[in-house]
Amino acid sequence: MLTARENFMETIKGGKPDRFVKPFEYQEWLNDSLFPVYFGNIVPGTEWINGWGVKNIFPVGMPGPFPSCEGEDKVCKDIAKWKEYVKAPEVVLSAEAWKEAVAQAETIDRKEKFVTAKIFCGVFEKLHYLMGMEDAMINFYDEPEAMHELIDYLTDWEIEEIINLGMIPYVFLEGPYNTRLEILKQVPKGKVIYMFEQVDIAKAKKILGDTACICGNLPSADLIYGKKEDIIENTKRMLDICAPGGGFMMDCSIVIDHYDEEKFSAWYETTLEYGRY
Repeated sequence: MLTARENFMETIKGGKPDRFVKPFEYQEWLNDSLFPVYFGNIVPGTEWINGWGVKNIFPVGMPGPFPSCEGEDKVCKDIAKWKEYVKAPEVVLSAEAWKEAVAQAETIDRKEKFVTAKIFCGVFEKLHYLMGMEDAMINFYDEPEAMHELIDYLTDWEIEEIINLGMIPYVFLEGPYNTRLEILKQVPKGKVIYMFEQVDIAKAKKILGDTACICGNLPSADLIYGKKEDIIENTKRMLDICAPGGGFMMDCSIVIDHYDEEKFSAWYETTLEYGRY
């Protein structure tokens, strides 16, 4: 029997896994030293400026921090001159800065799992963190070419840096993605995982099947409000479409906090019983 790590690698590279991958079973999350650099140390009642130059404020009693994008706090004051304002953070840190993360990583069995780092936020969030929500939305209409240049810059920094460091990006694609699948193909083969919230899964498999591993798309709401029979049929349909050739992991459309035990069990058991390579 393959380890969780080995089974995952066989899956994303179109090899011969011996079972379907359980989401995140092959990962051990690390409190990595880069997170405070590009996002910050998240402490209620404080404010800070992260590696992108974005000022974040976390008032006491609020569920989380938010960016300050007014006046001098705004990083990108003119989208036409974004190259003058937006500078990627330095990701090369000293050995001392990595000491705690290295100690944690050494406790993880690399034969069983991957050491996993987290990177927040997504591209759209990065955009409005840099210039404010109003400017971001207006700039999409008034300066689409400059916005696309900035998006390419942010995406290349995030995806390419991760791959160059020998890691595998696990990219959550929020919202509908049917019209953007060809763009997602522009990554090295077997190096990226795409988790879809909403997509034509057959179309995604056809376009991305020889390039990236795909997962997600089964509506998470169904695991609370859906019919058990529909969940079973939808699970079988996804397996029929996506399993051939590998490169697929069964997953729901978004991380779930709550679910109906009977419906979740039906999903889980159908995947185990019907999903056989």
